[in-house]
Amino acid sequence: MFIHDCLMLILSIKKNYKSFSVLGLVAWLIYKLYIQPTFSIISRLPGPKPDNLLFGNLIATLNSESDLIHEEWHKKYGPVVSYQTFMGDTRLSFCDAKALSHVLNNRPYDYPKPGEVKGDTRMILTNGLAFAEGEIHRRQRRLLNSTFSVAQVKATTSLIYSKAIELREQWIKHVEENRGHSSAKQENKAIIDITDAMARASLDIIGQVAFDQDFNTLKSDANHLGKTFSEVFGLGLGTINSIKLIGFMILGKFPNLLKIIDKERYELIKNGLKNVERESQKALEKKKAEMMVEKMAGKDFIGALVKANLATEDKNRMSDVEVMGQMTTFLLGGHETTSNAMNWALWLLAKNQSVQKKLREEILSAQATHMGEELSIEELNRLPYLDAVCRECLRLFPPISMTIRMAREADNIPLSAPVRVKNRFGSGTILMDHIPVEAGQRIIIPISSYNRSEENFGTDSSKFIPERWLKQESNSKKNSTAWSGLMTFLGGARSCIGYRLALAEIKILMNVLISGLHFEERDELGGPEIERRMALAVRPRIKGFTDGTQLPLKVSLV
Repeated sequence: MFIHDCLMLILSIKKNYKSFSVLGLVAWLIYKLYIQPTFSIISRLPGPKPDNLLFGNLIATLNSESDLIHEEWHKKYGPVVSYQTFMGDTRLSFCDAKALSHVLNNRPYDYPKPGEVKGDTRMILTNGLAFAEGEIHRRQRRLLNSTFSVAQVKATTSLIYSKAIELREQWIKHVEENRGHSSAKQENKAIIDITDAMARASLDIIGQVAFDQDFNTLKSDANHLGKTFSEVFGLGLGTINSIKLIGFMILGKFPNLLKIIDKERYELIKNGLKNVERESQKALEKKKAEMMVEKMAGKDFIGALVKANLATEDKNRMSDVEVMGQMTTFLLGGHETTSNAMNWALWLLAKNQSVQKKLREEILSAQATHMGEELSIEELNRLPYLDAVCRECLRLFPPISMTIRMAREADNIPLSAPVRVKNRFGSGTILMDHIPVEAGQRIIIPISSYNRSEENFGTDSSKFIPERWLKQESNSKKNSTAWSGLMTFLGGARSCIGYRLALAEIKILMNVLISGLHFEERDELGGPEIERRMALAVRPRIKGFTDGTQLPLKVSLV
């Protein structure tokens, strides 16, 4: 009888499978959206109510300028915010030093990056440090630590200076060629959209310091490797729009859909990556051959990595594929993030003329003492106002405004101070000094929100005030971060390994550009209004424009 009933049930399901499928989906949605939240502590934490049954608060996060929505939520709801995204999934955003230290410092490999964060960037950086996890990441990081040492960064300064000076000379020429042709030019000034040349200069710099190759993109005559990388990055890493990010959320659940829903773009990236792999292999073989003859690494990072790799026992060495993965990671990370950091820095200085004047005076005084403009890294680091300006720019405009992690297993995340959580059936609240999370829970690391937090930097935290860094007591809490009490370079085992190089590049560019050029906002009364838009890094864009990157400034000679 029992067997007969089971067979009848199976036949009934087979006959009415569409109805059962719909009912199953409805039942799952009811559980996910209504029943589970009742029993989940995460859903009872402070946070906004879902705007949409299917997408929760996802649309609000996508329509927000960069990471502003998380800043608003943390101001309104406190250091721990819970909100819904696609199909009832929840996100936990922590603007709490102790919680972030737990995730980033104490248990970095228990909180990997989830699939939706990787998107098609994973296709480009597949074997590099950025997406390595666990023991593979530990092994790669150990080898790369020596590659990004203080001594190695110092060895690259002349290479960075050469491209910084080339960029300045290009802008000087632009100003001089355009004298007397318009109202701005009659003042010996020119309107320059700084984003294109800054991106080219940054790509040229990383080409020299990473590969010992001049990509020559500043002269619009890029060599083959530089051209290949530019083409692939252009294919894979445009500005992230709402549709693309919603796609990433769906791809997090169905990772193979990209091949189907965007086959043409997938094939373009795939073919471009073959070119990248071929050119990277050539560059790597050339570097190995040079080192066999000269028996020395040279100034470039790939040479230093190859040398460190050869000096390591076989079981801990990187394969050629992994080394090529680091090459791509160096280029993408070093090019996109640093160029945008400089874009925002020059914009802030254009808007704050007194800061620019004070910075220029300090730089010119140091150059006069040095009897030349090519100050060493040690000399640049001894300039207190330059250091303060760099810290403040990177505090307000971190190149990456947020990132996401995923709990690998159930855990309790500790808090600096207790937060109030609603009781299960809505009657009153309880205080909790830790947040229990289940495996798979997504954790938001709101980098920009943390850097602009009033708790960390006072009531003037949203203002550009470099002087705050000249006060010893002003430094923020440092237990969760790698640099200056900021989240800009994250912290722990997954902190930005190239932060010393990034700081050196920014300070050298500041030294060269500010000493020779003066920057103002394009419009006489201030403007245009610039907004932050998310791509791989946070890019500037004129408000009202729907695509591309723009940051026009009025430039003149000092």
